[in-house]
Amino acid sequence: LETEYALMPAIMRLEQRDCRLSSIDLRGKGKRRSDGDDALIKEAAPSPLIEKFALALKYHDRPQLKSLALHNHFLDPIELPLMFDALRFIPALESLVLFHHDLGDSGVQLLMQALLGSKEETTPLKELYLSHCGITCKGAAEIADALHQSSSTANCTNNSNCKLSCLQVLSLGSNQIKPE
Repeated sequence: LETEYALMPAIMRLEQRDCRLSSIDLRGKGKRRSDGDDALIKEAAPSPLIEKFALALKYHDRPQLKSLALHNHFLDPIELPLMFDALRFIPALESLVLFHHDLGDSGVQLLMQALLGSKEETTPLKELYLSHCGITCKGAAEIADALHQSSSTANCTNNSNCKLSCLQVLSLGSNQIKPE
């Protein structure tokens, strides 16, 4: 219910053709079990509101949106790929905050694919915050490979479709990245 109250104004603003929204900051408390267990509930399908939000990001004019913060388990793991796909269609996005999500290494791989393959001319991402996301050495290697690929002359240099070509801030604190 809390998610609905936070999400509906953002969806409505995105759906307005003259939207001047430059920042969206949505914090969730996660969908936790009511029996007191701190484990997250894994849902089988994305919530209809998250689907609507992702569609609004993809298909409505959003030329001013520069900052998107979705943190504290705002998204269920099943909803992450849906949102990552929508990122490809936000041309001015400069800052992405995904603190406290259960991305893991597979989620990082999906995110890097989305950021490397924008569908339209785009402003490169300057800030990417991924602390407390369950990332291990494998996920960190995915990020390093994507950053290397984005700086490669064959892939993203002088390519206005790559969101990672000018990354200035990368936060990976409090993950499970340990030297082997």
